[in-house]
Amino acid sequence: MNSLEPPREELSSSRVPKSAFVLMLVIILAMASLAIYANIQRWRRSQVETVIVTPVTSPSSTTP
Repeated sequence: MNSLEPPREELSSSRVPKSAFVLMLVIILAMASLAIYANIQRWRRSQVETVIVTPVTSPSSTTP
């Protein structure tokens, strides 16, 4: 009898361990949250960063 199903040992060995799947999910969620945070900071840049340029006063020519 030839069965079309693979033996039970081959089926279980090709599966990914649950801990590896959870670790991959945690890494993906961390990268997604970092990307969202970076984009929010980029959109808020004009409100957060303010540059004020004050000209330097030239020294007076009447120095003793």
